[in-house]
Parts: sequence; C-alpha cells; structure tokens
Amino acid sequence: MVTVIIYALIMFGIFIWLIVETVLRRRKLLPYLKYGLVCGATLIVLDLAVLSCILSASKNIPPLKLVTIFFLNIFVFIRTVLYTIIGMYSCSKIRSPHLPLLRRLFRKNSPPSQKFITRSYMLTNIGLVLSFVVYSVILFKIISPKISEFLENVTQTKSAQYGVSNSPSVLTTLVVIEFAFAEEIIFRLGIQNLLAKTFRLSHKRYWIAVVLTAALWSLAHAHIINPAWVKIAQVFPLGIALGFLCKKYGVENSILAHGVFNVIMMFLSHYLIY
Repeated sequence: MVTVIIYALIMFGIFIWLIVETVLRRRKLLPYLKYGLVCGATLIVLDLAVLSCILSASKNIPPLKLVTIFFLNIFVFIRTVLYTIIGMYSCSKIRSPHLPLLRRLFRKNSPPSQKFITRSYMLTNIGLVLSFVVYSVILFKIISPKISEFLENVTQTKSAQYGVSNSPSVLTTLVVIEFAFAEEIIFRLGIQNLLAKTFRLSHKRYWIAVVLTAALWSLAHAHIINPAWVKIAQVFPLGIALGFLCKKYGVENSILAHGVFNVIMMFLSHYLIY
C-alpha cells in the first residue's frame, strides 16, 4: 500500500510538471497537437471497446458509475494528449524519433524515405518479446509467486459485478493492450524524454532517463503479485529494453513489443501465478 501511495504522489507531481510545461511552451507545442489528439482518441476507442465488453457481460451497472467513467475518460483523453505533445516536443529537442510512423501517415514533417517495417525492426521486436517471455517463465517457475491480496480482491469484486477476471478473454486482451498503449505514451514517450530534455540526458547520458523511467514504471507494478520484488525483477529490465527500443525506433515500436508481451503473458500467467 505504501508503494501505491508513493507512486501516486510521484505521478501527481509529474502531471503538475507536465501542465506547467504545457502552459509555458503552448505555442511551441501546437504543431504536435494533432498527434496528441490521435493518440488520445485511440486510447478512448480502446476504452470504449473494454466498456462495451463489460456492458455485454453485465446489464446492472449503476448510472452513477457510467457518469464517473465518462468523466474519467475525459481526464484520460486530456492526459494522453498532454503526454504525447510534451513527449514529441522533448524528442525533437534531443533529436530522438517521435511517433515516426504516425508522422509519416500525416505526411507533413515525416522522416525522409525511411522504411519502418524492416528486417532489423521485426527481429528486434520478436527477439525482445521472446527473451522476456522466457525470462518471466523461468523467474516465476523458480519463485512461484502468488497474486497479491489487493489485486485478488479487486479482480473478484469486478468479476462479480462486470464479468472481469484475470483469465484470458476478449475483455482481458483489450485491457492489457490498452495498458500497453497508455503506459508507453506516458512513460516512454512522455516521462522518459521529458527527463532527458530537462536534465540534458541526450546521447551518452540518455540511459539515465531510461533507468529512472523504468524504475518508476516498475513501481507501478509492485502491488500485482507477492512477493512484490518478483514483479519488479520481471518488469524493470523489460522497462529498460522498451526505453532503448523507443529511443531507437520510436514509441510505436515499444507499444507493439509491450502489447505482444502483455498478451502472451496474459495466457501464461494463468499457469505461473497462483
């Protein structure tokens, strides 16, 4: 519980920092607004898909909860837009790829004649995902972790109300994909590059921003299983790998790798976490 509070306070502080940066650099951020809107809309579409699955499984959701979800989606949309535009602006300052595939789709200011789906690109993604799946299986087999009491209570409550569980399903698949998308926008594109720009951690010192971001991202997962250190041991090196993947190829690549990893582990975790 303490780690949850610490993480929440840190993320609140970063969000305030983000708002201040947005206000101070609002004119310079305008060219990136359309990309932020696309990313925000994508996350809302994923969230609506999750909500539709929940509604199909349960017809008894109180209207007040639906109103709460509506306003929460507005906050999520605004947050995603802010993290995207600040992240892209920060990347432009440290000369890192920032949403290169999406920029190419818009055609304006797109990278010159760059191939995105290359053999190196695919092999890197496949190799990274498979390596961390194997690492996770070995780690969990050795330690035999259990689902945390906090997550178990939440899962049981939501399962009873909305048909949500930790077993593989269309709903859980959508949830883990949504988490991958949101986390990569917030942590890898946003926080990682904001740290690198603000504290001048580009080039040889960029690894500091990667490690700090991976540590914060790992803290967000500490309450999922017991013992908590096992989850941190699993995701911290993954966070570092995703950080460098984002640095080299852009956040679309880290979203893809993260999403595939989440889906695979969703099926395997049923046999690895008790």
